[in-house]
Amino acid sequence: MLSVGAVRFNDDGTIEPTTFSSFGPTDDGRIKPDLVAPGEGLETLWNTSDDAYFVNVSGTSYSAPIVSGVIALLQDEYRQRNPGRLPLRASEIRALLFNTAEDLGSFGPDYQTGWGMPNAARAAECLRHDNLNELTIHTRTVRAGSPYTVRYRAAGTGDPLRVTIAWTDPAGTEGPLALDNPTSSLVHDVDLRVIGPDGAVN
Repeated sequence: MLSVGAVRFNDDGTIEPTTFSSFGPTDDGRIKPDLVAPGEGLETLWNTSDDAYFVNVSGTSYSAPIVSGVIALLQDEYRQRNPGRLPLRASEIRALLFNTAEDLGSFGPDYQTGWGMPNAARAAECLRHDNLNELTIHTRTVRAGSPYTVRYRAAGTGDPLRVTIAWTDPAGTEGPLALDNPTSSLVHDVDLRVIGPDGAVN
């Protein structure tokens, strides 16, 4: 599941959260929304009259379908490049979207714009490189207390190395009923560490 917030494009070219889109965090500190998409001042078709071809609308109800459309395009790209394979899993899609999103607001994920705005072209390019073994989506089953290590050699030129982890967490048990309960809702709490050749942990 993805939580999608709304952003608006200003006349000066800047992008910022809308006033009607809810901000995180959740009570237990998780980042929400996950992603954002345009949701204010959009033109769309309407049914109020025969000549109401374009009306100006706003709402997260318009942001979420944009992200859904990006996901459909990415699944189609993956299917065309990998005939006969199962579609990308929900966790793989999330990792791909988060990793390639346009960062907005504060550096890194934040409680207003999440991981940012999906960049369909960048995500599709990752899928194309994946077939060339230049970038890889690793999907593995890991056990509690058993680290899983992937070694990757970065060229050191161009875009910086970006690494993302995502998983589909099973439904947790509801904690005691309390206002702003900080008890974690996660069943599996997985950590990601990137260790450079000098041993530095990022």
